[in-house]
Amino acid sequence: MTNLITRALLALTFVAGVAGAASAQEAIANGVRVEPKPLAATDPLAVRASALVKLILAGDKDAAVALVRKEADPAYAKSDKVVTDVEAHIKRLSTAKYSISDFQTGLGSDVMVLLTGDKGQEENIVIRFNDAKLMTGFANARINRG
Repeated sequence: MTNLITRALLALTFVAGVAGAASAQEAIANGVRVEPKPLAATDPLAVRASALVKLILAGDKDAAVALVRKEADPAYAKSDKVVTDVEAHIKRLSTAKYSISDFQTGLGSDVMVLLTGDKGQEENIVIRFNDAKLMTGFANARINRG
């Protein structure tokens, strides 16, 4: 799976509006694709993303929201989007028992957390980070396999 994803080109499709989303969506609309690169699980951004994703996978909305608000850019942290974004990902990923399988880079400082389900399903969640390494929201990557 990792080799396939590493070779695959992906385009980020946003499932929730985030700070800076407009410029990223324009890049996608203009055909810009990102080739992911492996990211060590010990990388500080991967560690932070992992902590959040584990809370989301556990369905712990309150703890996930609290963590985002602590780690986020002030504008995003104060917005109502934090709660709706976390709820949306908890709901989206509640269809299977997922576990973290790998980490990849995304656009800029984004971290794509690759997930494997209990029946072999593959899913992902992208944690958006700005240049200051503060969370700015979420995304979901669409993997081009062809």
